[in-house]
Amino acid sequence: MAANSALLAVQYAAGIPAPRRQLRRKLATQKYGSTVIAANPAVQYEAIDLVSAPSRLSRRSVTKRDKIIVAAYPGTAEIPTSGYPEHTDCHLVNESDKELTLDGLDFWLGSKVVDELEKEIISAKGTFDFKHLADTSDSVMGSSGYVAYQIEGNLRWVIAWRNSTNESNKVYTQIIKGRADWDKVKANVNGSRHKSHFEDPNIDYTSEAVIDRTSAKPKLTAKLAVKSKTGGGEAGGGN
Repeated sequence: MAANSALLAVQYAAGIPAPRRQLRRKLATQKYGSTVIAANPAVQYEAIDLVSAPSRLSRRSVTKRDKIIVAAYPGTAEIPTSGYPEHTDCHLVNESDKELTLDGLDFWLGSKVVDELEKEIISAKGTFDFKHLADTSDSVMGSSGYVAYQIEGNLRWVIAWRNSTNESNKVYTQIIKGRADWDKVKANVNGSRHKSHFEDPNIDYTSEAVIDRTSAKPKLTAKLAVKSKTGGGEAGGGN
């Protein structure tokens, strides 16, 4: 065993690709945490092969409920240490002087019923919290959905989230005119990041949202605010 380890060290230092079984054993025995594993360019194809399929990492080899990033030159792969998203805690903040009314919702992953949403009103200058439980029975496990609140007239505030396996958590927010199209909302959040901001020069409100990027039970915080009279900006979302 010691001879094999010495041989591996000599091969690695010399830039000679190590046997596939030895290299995988070496990488698999490293402690998982907030770790960056850098591969020698001479053996980069071996490391890329290892992280290209996150399912190869044993679920029993990790215990934390956070997600980590394993980096291999020249690319990266995001994998959850537990493999099991638990829930998404949503915290909505209404900084406007308008009472907000729930106008639409849909859940693509996770529980189809959220008891807290039976309360359909967010009071002016108020906050509202609900928890969306993840589904761990399907082949794609996680918590993902959206809610839309009527601000006034034809304006709606949209907040969407995605907490799934093998990827970082995502959030998307937008203020729209008319009813929300759930297909478009789903596509937008799937292509978003862990922070989102919306501002339109023709709308008197702004929206921002952020979600814990790597937690299996992330907190999402979204805020609706009244735009400053001297402010301006360009439309945007999912940034």
